[in-house]
Amino acid sequence: MVKRKDLKLNKIISTMLFLLVFMNLFALQPKAADNADLRGIFINGIWVEDFKPGVTDYNMDLPLSTWNRDLKVFVTPYDEDANLSIEGNTLVNGKAFIKIVVTSSGNLKKEYNVNVTLKDLKDDKKFREVRTSDFHTLALKNDGLLYSFGDNTFGQLGYSSKAYSYNTPKQVNGISDVVDFDTSSSHSIALREDGTVWVWGKNDYGQLDSSTTEDVLLPKKVEGLPLISKVRAGNRFSVVLDVTGSVWMWGYNPSGQFGDIEEKFSLKPEFVNGLRNIADIKVGEFHTLALDKDGEVYSFGVNKQGQLGDGTYNTKYKPFKINGLNGIKEITAYGNSSGAVGFNGKAYVWGEGEVSEIGSSNYPKGICFSKEMLSEGEIYLGNIGSVDSLSITTNNIIFKNKQDKFYGIGKNQYGELGYGYSEIKEPVEIYNFNKFSKVYSSMFGTFGIGYDGYIYAVGRNDKGQLGTGYKGGNYSTPQKISSIEEVLPMVYANHDEGFIERGTKVTLVSDIKNADIYYTLDGTSPSKDSIHYKEPITIDKNTTVRAIAVKSKRESAPLTLEYYVRENKDNDINIKIDDLTGINGKYIEVPIYINETPPRGIYNLNFKLRYNSQVLEVVSVSKGDIIKDSKDFSYNSTSEKDKIYIAFKDQSKSSRNIEEKGTLALIKFKIKDNAPKGEYTLEFDKNSQKDAYDSSYRILNTFYHSGSLNIQPILYGDVDGDGVVTALDIQYIQRYILKKTYSFPGNNGLKAADIDGDGKITEKDLELAKQLLLKN
Repeated sequence: MVKRKDLKLNKIISTMLFLLVFMNLFALQPKAADNADLRGIFINGIWVEDFKPGVTDYNMDLPLSTWNRDLKVFVTPYDEDANLSIEGNTLVNGKAFIKIVVTSSGNLKKEYNVNVTLKDLKDDKKFREVRTSDFHTLALKNDGLLYSFGDNTFGQLGYSSKAYSYNTPKQVNGISDVVDFDTSSSHSIALREDGTVWVWGKNDYGQLDSSTTEDVLLPKKVEGLPLISKVRAGNRFSVVLDVTGSVWMWGYNPSGQFGDIEEKFSLKPEFVNGLRNIADIKVGEFHTLALDKDGEVYSFGVNKQGQLGDGTYNTKYKPFKINGLNGIKEITAYGNSSGAVGFNGKAYVWGEGEVSEIGSSNYPKGICFSKEMLSEGEIYLGNIGSVDSLSITTNNIIFKNKQDKFYGIGKNQYGELGYGYSEIKEPVEIYNFNKFSKVYSSMFGTFGIGYDGYIYAVGRNDKGQLGTGYKGGNYSTPQKISSIEEVLPMVYANHDEGFIERGTKVTLVSDIKNADIYYTLDGTSPSKDSIHYKEPITIDKNTTVRAIAVKSKRESAPLTLEYYVRENKDNDINIKIDDLTGINGKYIEVPIYINETPPRGIYNLNFKLRYNSQVLEVVSVSKGDIIKDSKDFSYNSTSEKDKIYIAFKDQSKSSRNIEEKGTLALIKFKIKDNAPKGEYTLEFDKNSQKDAYDSSYRILNTFYHSGSLNIQPILYGDVDGDGVVTALDIQYIQRYILKKTYSFPGNNGLKAADIDGDGKITEKDLELAKQLLLKN
């Protein structure tokens, strides 16, 4: 029998052995003091993207403002006592190879390499970021200069005054080398390369960090902050993220968005407790979201609409982690609405929402666009694929998928979703946004940065917030904002560019009083030595008109219009079969020509021909000489339906392959035995028009004309003849069907309204017109 004291001794020995093993195992784990890993690398105010533990080699693009300067490199090691060595941080010919050596206090060493290049040494006048509030907008150029336009009631544009509004972009005074910025409805905030923060606009609650609460009209540096990496502007409060991943706030604090329980306002930045290792921050009207580097999301502040995502409507004074959000790559907030995108390709929204099918929610709702990814309780909105980014407001949501296509859903009251002005209840592709690399939304408008580096806008423009050079109107098609050089309005013409009837007279006007207009007809740049405009220009051949307005030695930006004279020919292709047709084995070849090409070519074209299969048999269809890449060309024939399908799809989608006149395809027919003599027609199928697009992604209407393919002689759906399918055309067709009108305003209105070509105007034509509106 084992004695009690022996059991006690054995227990002590076992405990000691366990402690020894545990201590040995613990000793094998890397201590914080011995860890040579980094949390992140911060260069000239920008984090190295996709930084991951264990990865040591990175590539990084920097904006043009870093040209020929020493780079400011800041690294955050896990070991606060580690020694750091940084070499190669000087740009040479726009490039740098930075070597970072970390030596921990435990003498562990690790080397990191960052290969730095500038984005484009020649495009410093183009834009890379936009931030918009409901009535004004800020935009950042590649050279680090900031521009603003729209409402200026509180001096939020940074022009040293409170003039009512500006409808043309103007440089924000007194600040350069900007790498991040944001704006609320009444104040603005910017971050410079050196990590300093600057603010201007309304200051009634100290949101500008002033010793008083007087408004600030020019950018003012915020004192008392560490090195900052991101800045955000809420409703009368400001939030910044420092390079160590900590959050600071100041201004109005009615319900805890400072992370504490006091209702107050602070003139100086205060550290927010409970947030560490943060990668990004976003703010709504009175709430804040924070995304940490592990993909977890935190929120705090006002919660009356459920915007905090905890399943309640209770205000939270301290940051808390939102349950159910893991593996998040992006967060967004607007007003009382919140959103997120996961690495899994799902989107999540919560808070106030008027969007159909989604609505309001006090917890994150998962949104899927692939049934294979759908989980219980999530919303399926159609087969769009994995989501890459999200732009959210109370009334609208814009999704961007992995294929860089944009989809919208929402109220769309002012055309802010890019087409039409009616509610969109299910996500549809926004073809007008295909030219954009990214979009930015407000309640009344959406801005996009095009792949060409310029800014475009849709939506409401009552205060000039679209930056187009004028105020007023709502726009559902993207309007290019005036460039900073356009100190004078451009010249305007009474006819849009594109196809035009021979002999049309084009009138040029300028809204600058007493300005002279000069123009050229050969595409060259106009000057005061060019043709002095005195009477309308007659267009009798393909012509490129370029014009400027000149007054007091100042010139406007040039207007460029490309006109293409339309040839009027009969429809269809006629084939005559006579005694000579049977030569060479009774075969006949029918060439399909293109004699009118859009200004920038075609990238996608599908059309059909009907033929008499009792007389003709299709032998082959070969590509013509104007198609450069054979993989883009295909065809098939269905004899029982007597149709030939011909397709061209430029894989590059840049309209490179068809840019001239010539043969599109060559159809070889065999004439059947005992075929009667006579003339037979290859009839064009009108319904195939919907699949043709030009390089600007606008729908085209295709027709055969005497053996040739013609582009856009009549735009189906355009019943008022203004050259584009709009909501007004839809109203005309609807009123005609309801017998409230018996005519159309355009010369070809009746023909344009019969979209399906069945000789009458029905509900089917109305639905087809709506599809054309969405694509146009």
